[in-house]
Amino acid sequence: MLLAVARFRENRKEAISKNFVLLAEGLASEGHHITTITPVAFDTEKTIEQCALRKVSHYHSLVEALINLVKACRSINKKSNASSYDVISLHIATPIELLIAFIFLKSSVRKMTHVSIWQSYMSVSELKKNHRFYLRYFNKYFHLIFFNSFLTAFFYKYLNGRFHSLIVHNEYQKRQIVALSADRVCVVPNGVFSARGPIPERVPCERLRLVYIGHSKASKGVDFLIDLATTLRDRNIISFELTICLSGFGDERDLRNKVQHHRLQDTVFFKADIDVYEQMSESDILILPLRTCVGTSLQPNLIVEAMATGLPIAVPYFEALETLVSFSENAIELSLENVSLSAKKIESAWINRQLTDMSHNQYKRFLEQHTLEHFLKGYSEALGVSK
Repeated sequence: MLLAVARFRENRKEAISKNFVLLAEGLASEGHHITTITPVAFDTEKTIEQCALRKVSHYHSLVEALINLVKACRSINKKSNASSYDVISLHIATPIELLIAFIFLKSSVRKMTHVSIWQSYMSVSELKKNHRFYLRYFNKYFHLIFFNSFLTAFFYKYLNGRFHSLIVHNEYQKRQIVALSADRVCVVPNGVFSARGPIPERVPCERLRLVYIGHSKASKGVDFLIDLATTLRDRNIISFELTICLSGFGDERDLRNKVQHHRLQDTVFFKADIDVYEQMSESDILILPLRTCVGTSLQPNLIVEAMATGLPIAVPYFEALETLVSFSENAIELSLENVSLSAKKIESAWINRQLTDMSHNQYKRFLEQHTLEHFLKGYSEALGVSK
């Protein structure tokens, strides 16, 4: 089996990269001979034949990512001539990448290539809903509007029949693509952790322990974190602490300056190099103030990881998250335009002791559909290699 991806972080601190390596390692553990094509090599204890396109990769560079994809396609063509692969699995994120794969993969190779699409595209309705946000940050997110939106989604309609199959990771994403074309689209929900027995027991604490894990970017709503912490402190209804764990993207300095400006040093703390499972097991609510669900936020590893630890989440409403999030059942709805209302909902869940039931509901969902084993089984079936 040959697995390829063009945009990749070898430290796995990014959703597609982490899931790609988990898939390669899982399939290798099942006895398959796995060859991977990645921008740079990654550490693994599994027997995997690796082909690295570069010695050093700059993940932030979209230009480099496109060049990597061209190189990956050429490498796939070359390797398919030299070896007989039963399965080729190419992992991309946008319609533009599908176009590049169509151009640079040989016709005979395309017909045996399963394309995994890891991001949704921006719909007209989402652009209308968040138009102020995209106008304000146009210089940072213009690539979404032009390369991963309804403007380029027609490539899915005209090109997906040229490949063996398409694999997506959320029912919303499937609906998007099926609306463009009736060709077969397979859904494989992602999973990161294996079940580790009973739901992790949280040590009781007098303070509500909030946690944010992710990038320091406007699209992740990090500005809302400070507003929320300030509002909770000023209301003084509950005792709380907010731990911010940043993964390397965005302006961390600006976020730290805002904490100091609002005098939140006694309630807001920063942590680096965390064990995600342990951090979530020690927290009461995961705060995800997402401004958009375009990108890997469609099926975020963080929500799946929160499920594995029984950690309730607080997140705005997005149609894309309906299969993962049920408000009052396993989540609290945030209103990014009304910080006071969001603070009240969090206070109410804590005071009325609703978090315990939410925690059990989270873990139940994890066991039913989002374990690492579910993820690997789903991919094995989608790729036609299940045993």
